[in-house]
Amino acid sequence: MCEINELGDKIRDVEVVIDEIIEYKGGKKRKRQKKVLPSYVFVNMIYDKDLMYEISNIEGVLNFVSNSRGPTSIGDNEISRIISRVNGAVS
Repeated sequence: MCEINELGDKIRDVEVVIDEIIEYKGGKKRKRQKKVLPSYVFVNMIYDKDLMYEISNIEGVLNFVSNSRGPTSIGDNEISRIISRVNGAVS
């Protein structure tokens, strides 16, 4: 089994897509953050079976978006489209 530090070098970035919501409560303006895709965490990483094993054993991780061959890669264009929808959204 690999050391977690060795595996951590394969993780480039971790993102949770969050939007800022403005609410009015009791006549006061309040900002709060809302997860756009609850339960989804995007991980930019170098694929490694040992790393996938470690991630899947984190409490709360249920599954990966995948096909019959394993986890599915999401392209940069699709990630940019998701983020731009959030940044362009009107609350």
